[in-house]
Amino acid sequence: MKVFVTGCAGFIGSHLCDYLIEQGYEVVGIDNFLTGSPENINPKVKFYEADIRDLGKIQEIFQEEKPEWVYHEAANPRTFLSIEDPLLDEGINITGTLNMLLAARDTGVKKFMFASSCIINSPNTPYYVSKLAGEEYCKVFAKLYDLPTVCLRYSNVYGSLRQSEKGSWINALTSLHKSKRDTGRIWISGDGEQTRDWTHVKDIARANLLAAKSDVTGVFDISTGVETSMNEVAKYFDCPIDYVPDLKGDAKHLSKTQNWVPAWNSFGYKFEIPFNLESIKPYL
Repeated sequence: MKVFVTGCAGFIGSHLCDYLIEQGYEVVGIDNFLTGSPENINPKVKFYEADIRDLGKIQEIFQEEKPEWVYHEAANPRTFLSIEDPLLDEGINITGTLNMLLAARDTGVKKFMFASSCIINSPNTPYYVSKLAGEEYCKVFAKLYDLPTVCLRYSNVYGSLRQSEKGSWINALTSLHKSKRDTGRIWISGDGEQTRDWTHVKDIARANLLAAKSDVTGVFDISTGVETSMNEVAKYFDCPIDYVPDLKGDAKHLSKTQNWVPAWNSFGYKFEIPFNLESIKPYL
């Protein structure tokens, strides 16, 4: 079966491609290298360099490849970048998602998986708005155009150093890794008691395939149900800590509202990799 992955050079997208190929799928991927790296792309992926904001190019590729499933992983994944540049966030996360849905609808795609976010539970940034819009577009396309869609709300994905270190694109664990590597110290915003539900990228990949193979549609949390404070995370890095003022738009307890049980009941997802010293070794 041929499947299509956007953001195939990025962190989640590249790991998803690896997993799908291991499972025997033919994978077509696109990326514009805004945050992804060519080194992340599995050599077995049929790759197109393309931007999801370019509807004409996306339609051309879909007409050529005609995939059965779409995994839409390409995104601006950072709340702080959405605050700095809401227009960029809108273009990638809203217009880009709509373009993918249109191309999927017009070429008979059988299932569309959308990478949403636990940020939906913290409505205080443009990133929240854009991810919510993506979910609502998926629901509308399912109702109006009979395109089965599944929205997976990822919770603080981690697992390898394929993540970008570019400015506001950087995520929390990669930021701590970079800071310790470059200065011998790490920094944490606020009092460090904000909590996150850290979910390994390999569990994210498994959840995507389970959802695609099932008959379910709708919105599901993909998480572990385990809260970890940033102060607890900092202990693994074993170095001096600098506390800085709270960051604008930062959520205090994203993990409190995450519930993976419906995903277990609906398509068999349950996390396999706990957040511990072993699983975060790449960052230490």
